[in-house]
Amino acid sequence: MFSDFGLPKKDFHNEEAINKRITDLDKEFALVMVTELFDESLILMRRILCWGIKDILYVPLNINKNKKQHPIVLSEDTKQNLFKYNYADFKLYIHFRDKMIEQIKDQGQDFYSEVRYFKKVHVIVTKFCHESSLKKFPSSASVLIKASSWNTDFTINSAECKFMMSSELPLLKGLMSKAETRYNIWLEAMLESFSGTNTAFIKRNVIS
Repeated sequence: MFSDFGLPKKDFHNEEAINKRITDLDKEFALVMVTELFDESLILMRRILCWGIKDILYVPLNINKNKKQHPIVLSEDTKQNLFKYNYADFKLYIHFRDKMIEQIKDQGQDFYSEVRYFKKVHVIVTKFCHESSLKKFPSSASVLIKASSWNTDFTINSAECKFMMSSELPLLKGLMSKAETRYNIWLEAMLESFSGTNTAFIKRNVIS
């Protein structure tokens, strides 16, 4: 995990290098989400970015249902070995988990009320989307989420469900295609503003 954040594997047991990289990351990221505090992470992100409840909704995919029914119990020896061989990852996780807990404490008394509300909305939307994917509703169907202390009225329709339930690679490909389209529109506008300029030169030397 830490290698994805720029720590070379040779430094995975180098305390000084680990602490320095964590300090750098702390300055680079206002928020690092934590898996077991996922909904709390989303609410915190929503507040930091001034997004709406609808903006952070998701439909869980690839859930291992057996994991909840038969949780894996690790022995103390196994835990110690994991900590030993994944020391840098544990340090990274513990730092940002503890930081998130402190960030949540600063959010005020209504934070967990919003988390509970979000979980209820999430259940409603997930149920609708799964039933929509099974074609239990017409394609024009939608579910209404009424206004609350944290949002105005909004709806989720079947098309939005399909988007949220897309697998990762096709979704990324679609987003990249949209980004490329927006970039090309911007590029054409920029080139038009250079009337009388050698646009071939601009394309070759500025854009490539």
